[in-house]
Amino acid sequence: MNKQLQMKKKSKWKVRYTVLFVLWLCWLFSFLDRMVITIALPYIGEDLNLTATAQGLLLSYFLCGVCAVPNSGRDVIR
Repeated sequence: MNKQLQMKKKSKWKVRYTVLFVLWLCWLFSFLDRMVITIALPYIGEDLNLTATAQGLLLSYFLCGVCAVPNSGRDVIR
């Protein structure tokens, strides 16, 4: 009986760490997405022949979309 209890405790910790790792990966991809777009913007502008103003608008639209998604998700939960 004691061995079964120890096995259950070990398996719970593995699940907890797995969930924590998956959540951390989701946060990391979300964070990197916002950072990479600013680094890639000059290359995108060069490839698509965008002016500096158009690049600024593109970045503004992207960041507005990033800000709008969490708010819409909050409204769905309510």
